[in-house]
Amino acid sequence: MSVYEFQSWLKYYNEYPFGDYRTDLREALTCVNLLAPHTKSNLSVKDFMLIPDKEDKEAKPVPNLVEKTRAMIRGMRPPNGK
Repeated sequence: MSVYEFQSWLKYYNEYPFGDYRTDLREALTCVNLLAPHTKSNLSVKDFMLIPDKEDKEAKPVPNLVEKTRAMIRGMRPPNGK
């Protein structure tokens, strides 16, 4: 890859970020917007992030991605469990 091509990709990434973290952030924002009208608690995008922010000093490590996903799905079920 030439320096010119690398700089082009870098410019593109700065304008349109992509990758796992960005995708996770977008999906977490969708979850917050979908659930906000149905709850009285203050929801945060951090509540739905599967990949923690590397710069967040207070972020707790994700013990297991599968367990966190299951916990979120359990939280979205109606009270009667169906």
